[in-house]
Amino acid sequence: MKYQHFRKVETRGISLVLCQNWDRGERVVLPEAFGGRIYFAPLFVYRPGRGVALYFDFSDPRQDYDGSERYNFRHRTAVDAMLQRSENSAATLNEIA
Repeated sequence: MKYQHFRKVETRGISLVLCQNWDRGERVVLPEAFGGRIYFAPLFVYRPGRGVALYFDFSDPRQDYDGSERYNFRHRTAVDAMLQRSENSAATLNEIA
């Protein structure tokens, strides 16, 4: 059995729908947008009265924060363009709602 080292990254007061969107974004959208170079598989744990704790598996080399930071730095233009498209999509959705 492979050893996994999950570490809590943050806690937020977020809904189940946001957890689903967040998971899809990091597990599906980021790898598609960056040719598999960026990938995260968040684990969400609801804690009554405290919010949702977000964990990542730091033993999985695909989820290496330092590696994604190096990639982001070397490909700043592509990352900024993707973030801008994402923000534009979110703004459009907010206008519809």
